[in-house]
This record gives sequence, C-alpha cells and structure tokens, in this order.
Amino acid sequence: MAIKVMHIEDKRLLSKLEAEYELMSTLKHRHIIQCYGCLINEEGTEASIFMELMPNSLQTQYRNFGPLHERVI
Repeated sequence: MAIKVMHIEDKRLLSKLEAEYELMSTLKHRHIIQCYGCLINEEGTEASIFMELMPNSLQTQYRNFGPLHERVI
C-alpha cells in the first residue's frame, strides 16, 4: 500500500480533492491505481490517500532507464 499525503493551504482545494478521490475510488481497471481510502485531518489542512502500491511505476522506470522516448508516449 502507498500513502499520498497532501498539505492543503487553500480550503477551496479540499472540496476538489474530495471530488477527485470519489471519482478515482469508483474506477476499476487493471491500468488504474486502486484507491482504498482517504483521511482528512480535523483542521482540514492535510489529506492522506491510501492507494495500491505500484512498484514498477513510471518513476521507477525513469530512474532505471531514463526518460521515455516520444514514440513510446
């Protein structure tokens, strides 16, 4: 499991984050990371999203092989 932690400085972004999480949690596809839950602290200044861990992510690929070529993208 992976946890993405976001610091929220603008309270208007909190509702957008919640809407995005609601959408992501409904998507079911083998090429889309699964979302398991979302917690927002009492002050509404930090959100944690619990997601499927993807060990072979693009970040890992970039680190190992360098940037993707345009034809691949």
